[in-house]
Amino acid sequence: MDGEVNEHLIDQVLGALKDVTGLEMRRLHAPSGVQGERFPVTVLELRDGLVERRFRAVTHPASPRTLPSALQDLLTDPAQTDLVLVTSHVTPDIADRWRRLRIQFLDAAGNAHLRARDLFVLITGRRPSAELRAQYLPPVRTGGTPAALRVMFVLLCDAGLVRGAYRDIAEAAGVALGGVGPIMENLAERGLIVHTRKKSDRRLLQRMKMLDEWVTNYPIRLRPKLHAQRFRAPAPDWWTNVDLTRHHAQWGGEVAADRYVRYLRPSTCTVYVDPNPVWRARAGLVIEHRLRPDPTGDIELIDRFWTLPARPDGSDDLVPAELVYADLMASVDARAHEAARMLLEKVLSDERADSAEAARVALR
Repeated sequence: MDGEVNEHLIDQVLGALKDVTGLEMRRLHAPSGVQGERFPVTVLELRDGLVERRFRAVTHPASPRTLPSALQDLLTDPAQTDLVLVTSHVTPDIADRWRRLRIQFLDAAGNAHLRARDLFVLITGRRPSAELRAQYLPPVRTGGTPAALRVMFVLLCDAGLVRGAYRDIAEAAGVALGGVGPIMENLAERGLIVHTRKKSDRRLLQRMKMLDEWVTNYPIRLRPKLHAQRFRAPAPDWWTNVDLTRHHAQWGGEVAADRYVRYLRPSTCTVYVDPNPVWRARAGLVIEHRLRPDPTGDIELIDRFWTLPARPDGSDDLVPAELVYADLMASVDARAHEAARMLLEKVLSDERADSAEAARVALR
């Protein structure tokens, strides 16, 4: 199993739920786990008057930003509607994302999201106490900052950069030169890279672990800072003959996924646009294709946050597969999650992770 049932955490969470809502929930027992015993569960019973409801709780004490992709897939499975995640603390931004993904959760600070017949509970914004923070939550580290996520991204996309000069890494990631050193040291401390004085000995050590961490953090810590705007086009197939390289832009999300794995018929368009004001790329794209602002539109324009060399395969109108994977995993669409799994297997697997070129051989 990935872990054991944390009964102490469950008791803390149930106490917090009662304090905040008055709802009484009790722990019954721990039957066999889900996903082949991988995730142990505890049955929780909620009594509301004469109505009795039961949930299966999966405990994950660590900060939700480290939630494994396999566990997120399980919690968003439509067949697992009675599953609830019990954790230490859920921040408002993560709570909002999980609400949209229909992930049920309870935390030790009293935040909650439960859905059942004739029951809906949503509590967010409650902060952990100093005692709770000391018990479960790690101190803030460089690894979760937007600058660190930018550096991690370019290292994932071009493994050779780990042996490059800090100036090259800073330029590729769009971060201050002085911030690169502490970020690299932090990655080394966590065992994600080998970082030595001799540049030729540096390398990525746990690429897939780094990718999983980056994919978890990107929609929460970096993406909200990229000035996303939504639009709608006059025709749904507007994108089929668009050359984005003319607009200093690249396809991400479902359009890029379709190009990488030939599985997902795009229903939304995600476009990463060079934010350099010299190009006026975003305005040019909007004007030329008559895109109109719409907060619920199926087109999203986002600032591109990296600078990497042109690819020899001629796919410069696509963002790196690592970013496509993150876009798909952040979606609430089950089709996108299936495409993400295919992308992981065909393009981002361990066997092809040693070089940026090898990581893209599946592109057709």
